[in-house]
Amino acid sequence: MSVEQRLVELPQSSLSELKDLLNDSGLPCADLEEPGRRFYRWEGEQGVIGWAGLEPYGADALLRSMVILERFRNQGAGAALVEAMMAEAQRLGIRHLWLLTTTASGFFEKRGFHPAARDQVPPAIGATQEFRSLCPASAICMVFDLKGPTQ
Repeated sequence: MSVEQRLVELPQSSLSELKDLLNDSGLPCADLEEPGRRFYRWEGEQGVIGWAGLEPYGADALLRSMVILERFRNQGAGAALVEAMMAEAQRLGIRHLWLLTTTASGFFEKRGFHPAARDQVPPAIGATQEFRSLCPASAICMVFDLKGPTQ
C-alpha cells in the first residue's frame, strides 16, 4: 500500500457512494444520515481505498461501516484503516472503541480488539440503531481500549 494515505472526513451530503458499497457488502447502512455520525474516506495514490465511520458518545465510540474496496483487500489496507481510525478516535478524545461484526472478529482480534459481552457495553452504545436493530443478535461485540494522548 502507498505511504501517502489519508483520512478525509465526509460531509453528511456525500454518503451515497458509501451507502451503496455497504449495501452491496451486506453491511448495515439504514442510519448513515442520522446526526452524530462521522464518516471517513481512506485515500491513497490509487484513489479511494475504503471507508469507515465513528459514532461517538463521550469517551466511547462505535467503529462502524468499515469497508475496503475489493481490489485493495488482502494488501494491508484494512489494518492501515483501523490504525487511522484509532488515531482519529484518540484525537477526538475517545477512550474505548466498540464494534459489532459477523465475519471479521479474527481480523479485529489481530488489531487488539477483545470480545465483550453485550451487557458490558455503555448504555449510549447499546442504544444505537446498530446494536438495537441493524446488526443481528449473533454479531460479536468487541472493544479496544485506546491509550490516552499522554500515555
